[in-house]
Parts: sequence; C-alpha cells; structure tokens
Amino acid sequence: MTVAQFEPFVNSGAFARDAIAGREPGDGGPRMCPDDWSHQLRRPSWPVTGVSWYEAAAFAA
Repeated sequence: MTVAQFEPFVNSGAFARDAIAGREPGDGGPRMCPDDWSHQLRRPSWPVTGVSWYEAAAFAA
C-alpha cells in the first residue's frame, strides 16, 4: 500500500481505532499514525512503513 492509499485510513481515525482489535493484551494502546508519518507524507507514491501487522490488517479489512 502506498502512503496516498493509507492516508485516508489514518485521517479517518480508523488507524487508531481499528488496528487494536486483534492485539494481544500487553501489546500497547493505539497509535495515532505510523512511525515517521509526517516524513512519509512527503512521498505519497512510496510504500507505507512503520506499521504493525495488526495495523496493516485493519487497513486491508
């Protein structure tokens, strides 16, 4: 997925809300955006990095 494809998911709040559904206890609370998101936004056609498996699965769902 590219940054441009993932951006609406982050902006809608679904990244923070939906990505925690499958986490195990103790994995931590929700994050508001991927690692280094402000830097990634400068390259909308590049792949998203710094997301967990759960965050990527929530986007795919």
